[in-house]
Amino acid sequence: MKSSALYLAALLTLALTAFSCDKEEAVVPEMQEAVATLYWTGDYAADGCGFRILLNEQLYKPENESAIAASFKREGP
Repeated sequence: MKSSALYLAALLTLALTAFSCDKEEAVVPEMQEAVATLYWTGDYAADGCGFRILLNEQLYKPENESAIAASFKREGP
């Protein structure tokens, strides 16, 4: 009798644990797409401002200019 009561208590605990959690679906962030233009304005040593990014008609200054390849350093379009 004692072992069947213990078995029933364990089964009840397992059932309550399994069914008591809310199963929320994972929230997938929305994908956004934008077109940006990367401008090279010249080296800082030559009074340039480095790289600038034009995105949605607003200019931004990248924080990690060293990660941008040197092949993008060119004047004009």
